[in-house]
Amino acid sequence: MDQQSEGSRIFKSCYQKLKNQALGLTEKAKQLTIVNDEGYARAGEFLKVVSSMKKEINATFDPIIKKQREAVLVTREQKSKSVDPVLDAEDIVKRSMSNYTTEQDRLRRLEAEKRQLEAQKKHEAEVLARAVEQEKAGNKEDAEMIMEEAEEVPVIVPDQTASKAKGIRVTKTWKYQVINPKAVNSEYFCLDLSKIGKQVRAVGKSAEKMVGGIRVYQETSTSITGR
Repeated sequence: MDQQSEGSRIFKSCYQKLKNQALGLTEKAKQLTIVNDEGYARAGEFLKVVSSMKKEINATFDPIIKKQREAVLVTREQKSKSVDPVLDAEDIVKRSMSNYTTEQDRLRRLEAEKRQLEAQKKHEAEVLARAVEQEKAGNKEDAEMIMEEAEEVPVIVPDQTASKAKGIRVTKTWKYQVINPKAVNSEYFCLDLSKIGKQVRAVGKSAEKMVGGIRVYQETSTSITGR
């Protein structure tokens, strides 16, 4: 049996022993009842045993965990040195493609606006020509009606055809910038729970008046001092 296999066998044996002891403590804890001061004292002594068990488990596993974490850090560093240049290359090309897509969208909008203006001018010229024709024919009321009832040209939608590259998908996402915090509706503001908690811990019940809209209460917890 090699050294690594022997170490693994010893670790498994130690792990099983600690696990069984821990499960035994759980069963004993369930059987504890506190109905008087003596029972309360016995529970305190039991917690000392629990604390000792926790220390033994930590002493067993923490050094192993530390070594594993150190190994993970080294591996991540090596991976980062390899993958970072690749991510940079990916980011550069993606930005270039996004910029190109944005520019093409802008040009398509400009083209649509140009066509819209040309169509509107053509339509207005046609309406005016019809009205003039009716006025020359002596139909002044019809001419005025033609001018009044002339409809606007339907809106021309920009060409939605997007540039394509095999294996590449372009996704457009709406985002935002806050330009005037005071104009933002109150429903989109969130409470600073960390600040409130700090105030409550500092002044206790008095925080209700200082903060407003909260109820301050106490919770009791038990800790092991080891004395």
